[in-house]
Amino acid sequence: MNEFQLMLITPDPSLALYVEECGVNRIFIDLEVLGKEERQKNHNLPINSHTYKDIENVKKVVKKADVMVRINPPNITTADEVSKSIDAGADCIMLPYFNRVEEVEAFLKAVNGRCKTNLLLETATAVARAESILSLPIDEVHFGLNDLKLTFKLDFLYESVSGGIIDFLCQVAEKNNLSYGIGGVGSISKSSDVAPELIIKEHARLKSKRVILSRAFTGNSNDINHIKNMDFANEVKLIREVYNKALARSEKEVLHDQKLFNTQVAKVAQRISSDLISKA
Repeated sequence: MNEFQLMLITPDPSLALYVEECGVNRIFIDLEVLGKEERQKNHNLPINSHTYKDIENVKKVVKKADVMVRINPPNITTADEVSKSIDAGADCIMLPYFNRVEEVEAFLKAVNGRCKTNLLLETATAVARAESILSLPIDEVHFGLNDLKLTFKLDFLYESVSGGIIDFLCQVAEKNNLSYGIGGVGSISKSSDVAPELIIKEHARLKSKRVILSRAFTGNSNDINHIKNMDFANEVKLIREVYNKALARSEKEVLHDQKLFNTQVAKVAQRISSDLISKA
């Protein structure tokens, strides 16, 4: 599939069917709970509690979108989690918060070619080992900005992009002919500390193939009425329009937009840093 792929996290079959009809390519079921509350404590990040039954229910209704399942980080039950997810209908399984080549190898052995594999590369340790990890026979990699921020001890989510970490990872993935995506994005039609339009333009610059649609679209309740009220189909259209137009930019325009993005990120990071210092 050549178009910019959009992923949305939901266990709700009716919502999954609706967003698929609006152009979402992948429904994301999230089983990850192990260690997540502790490492993301006080950071206002979502912790989902989806189930294997949710995989089955969503898989039954979607017609074109595939179903990706994020399991727990590497642990003694990984092989069992993989098999249960595949049995429930997973088209792709994502392994989060890994640090070692051996952990990824064990994951690949557990999958054994039964579905697609996606690595959520989101730790500083994995970044340092990216050359070895991304040379393994995986299908996809996604660069997770939330935990990269935490493990690199950054002040703001997008500093890993403006600071060149993501550029490096994209280059390694591209060298290994890996399809890759980056973080998430909110509504193009709403203002934010860093303009969503500039974020999508960075995806185009970095040759990213997919992005997760953030909680801005679903709210905290996964209420289908919330997403319908925001003209979701048009939001999907806007994201793809921005991405496709960004692919056609001149080198000068790319550098101009990247500079704007970096400037906005720096302003937010400086504000957060100043607040932290004042509270210390």
